[in-house]
Amino acid sequence: MKVLIITSHVPYPLDEGGKISQYVFAEKLQDLVSLSYIIPVYNERQLQFANDFKAKLSNIDVKIIKCFLPAQKEAKKLKQKKNYKKRIISTIYNFYYSFKAKENPKKNILKSIEYNDFDRHINIFNEINSTTINELINHVEFLHPDLIQVEHTGLLNIIEALPMKIPKIFVHHEIIFARLESQKLAESHYTRYKIKFVKDYELFLLNKYNAVITFSEEDKKKLVNNNIQNKIYAVPFPVLDDSFRFIPEKDFKIEKIIFIGPEYHEPNYDAVVWFHSIAEEIFKITGLKTYIIGSWSHKTISMYSSDFFVFEGYVKDITIYTNNSISIAPIRIGSGIRTKILYSLAQFAPVVSTQLGCEGIGLTDCSNILIADDIESFKTKIFDLFNSPSEAYKLSKEAFNFIQENFSQEKLTQERLSIYKELLS
Repeated sequence: MKVLIITSHVPYPLDEGGKISQYVFAEKLQDLVSLSYIIPVYNERQLQFANDFKAKLSNIDVKIIKCFLPAQKEAKKLKQKKNYKKRIISTIYNFYYSFKAKENPKKNILKSIEYNDFDRHINIFNEINSTTINELINHVEFLHPDLIQVEHTGLLNIIEALPMKIPKIFVHHEIIFARLESQKLAESHYTRYKIKFVKDYELFLLNKYNAVITFSEEDKKKLVNNNIQNKIYAVPFPVLDDSFRFIPEKDFKIEKIIFIGPEYHEPNYDAVVWFHSIAEEIFKITGLKTYIIGSWSHKTISMYSSDFFVFEGYVKDITIYTNNSISIAPIRIGSGIRTKILYSLAQFAPVVSTQLGCEGIGLTDCSNILIADDIESFKTKIFDLFNSPSEAYKLSKEAFNFIQENFSQEKLTQERLSIYKELLS
């Protein structure tokens, strides 16, 4: 079986969910099918990551399409663009701060600004340039695969260029219209317009595929309820075999709080800002500092960093931080399933999450996770874990067993493979 995967996210390094969720399947599938990848890259950094992925999984044929200018020209162009943006932002900020300083000079006014997902650019409307389309489709025709799989919404509209006769699957990491609907803003003419506009186009493109794979039954239901006509499968992504780590009760401790995720995925920003409002009180009562793992901007770090709220950046070995930690997922926006929860539980860290944050994993409140949707309840759940280490250990053990049983690479790769066989039968 010849399977071609086209992705807008380079599946390496393993520093975010959108990469890990691809890599865990690729690692196993490379030995079960003839697997090829086409990866458009848009800068030198992505190019290096794509080459690293190619070297890491040597049984996969990887075609990298460079969609950027030579380094020198690109750097000059980016510098000019950044300088122009900086001048505009600086002018706005200076005016804003000078005005607000008169009202309350000690208050950090940016801390009250919440994230609005409706302001985000929706990538399914991006036009793919002619050079990329031509090179990509020429390589598809050269490979002549039995099946084509497209990953991530950045290339959802590539369906308009793919050969008609080859079965095509779209793997939906996060339903865009569901993410918009999950942010409970006051209804307005604009919010109604944007949700309907995005939903109609997203569903239109999805209906052009032969099948859609979601990572949860909840996301599958959202598509079924909106009249998707093709086959829909719900198969979550697994946890890497070597990421599971059992901890004996005698070695189990709670010494810190961690949040895992980069800033550029906007629901993470919303989550961190929301949790920050209770982090200091938790620290004063328990002594637990909060550590933010992942890439975050200097602006955000300067706004929120403190003795009790520490930004660690990207770390190669996440187990150093999951060890002796409470892992939090105060996610209030989005769809799909959270890599941060799966890997925390696989590494024996108890998790406190919102209902939306743990959606689709199949966890049960007070059995293998603690769930809270308002900020005071979220704080209370953390105190509960801190004050009762034996109950926290019991919760972690139940969660570890659940993830090991339901999210193994072997089990879920075989489920993915059975979908391929069904579509080709």
